[in-house]
Amino acid sequence: ANAALDADLERFLTIRGSQYQEGIETDLKDMVTALRLLQSDPVTRDKPQMSQLDNTHALLQSEITYLLMAESIGASSGSTNRQIVAAYTDIEKAKELLRSLTDSILVDLQASAEAQNRIASRVQTQSLILGGIVLFIAVLATLAVNWRLRGITVLPQVAAAIASGDLERVAPAERKDEIGSLGLAFNAM
Repeated sequence: ANAALDADLERFLTIRGSQYQEGIETDLKDMVTALRLLQSDPVTRDKPQMSQLDNTHALLQSEITYLLMAESIGASSGSTNRQIVAAYTDIEKAKELLRSLTDSILVDLQASAEAQNRIASRVQTQSLILGGIVLFIAVLATLAVNWRLRGITVLPQVAAAIASGDLERVAPAERKDEIGSLGLAFNAM
């Protein structure tokens, strides 16, 4: 909006056409809209440049209004020239404040992106560690179940051998759990 205002103001001051006056008025409305959007945005609202930009815009608006009406109110050329210089100074100041605001927002966004990258890296590391722990527990559980059930796989073979006439066959009964008790029952039988 500042660049358009700058160009339209220059055309108006050079040519003095009413179409340029309308363009300037439109540019000022666009600046007000853009300023309101910046003020409503939580990222830019509290930036120090915003109050300076607001003040500069108010000065610029009064200077431009004076320049648009200077001819009709019979303003002196010296007064008009001072207003022109002030208007262009404030346009440049507004441009600089917008650049500064943009740079400040960019720094904040970069810091936020870096923080998000650190968080994502931590989450990824924690996920890998958790996956490793789950895999370790699954392997331990599998080994424990295999060890607990190892005696049961031998008992059907012993039963089949005894049923086929091998009465000297003995089931393993060293364990002190249900499988060991089952092995003792087979042997007693």
